[in-house]
Amino acid sequence: MSFTQFGATKYIFAFATAGSTTHTNAAAIETATGLAPQELQLSGEPEFEAEAEGGDGTVEALAVAQDKFSFTLTGYITDMTKFNTEGGTFTYDGRYYIITGRQITKAGKQFQKGQLTGKCYTGIPAPSGGSGA
Repeated sequence: MSFTQFGATKYIFAFATAGSTTHTNAAAIETATGLAPQELQLSGEPEFEAEAEGGDGTVEALAVAQDKFSFTLTGYITDMTKFNTEGGTFTYDGRYYIITGRQITKAGKQFQKGQLTGKCYTGIPAPSGGSGA
């Protein structure tokens, strides 16, 4: 899907990348997961932290690793088989995301919605020929 953006172009719309006017990232995520993405929440935190304490118990040194990312992806289910695939993955914004959980919401007079959760680690690259955006 293409769009026209008016006003300040410094704001990135939806799943487009900076300077783009298409939603190719969202389409690639849907192809990989069977979920048409509506919202992607990303949370980064260090993969590990280590402290060194002096003799009096005060911290004298701190090591902080690169961020790992947790995600929650919500949207409409378009392919139940792909949505339910164990070990599903997708690539978005240069990162490789591993799906570890899924949830389905069914309600009267509503399309079925899904939620995928998982992790992204810097040390786990996408395999060659990997899926996603």
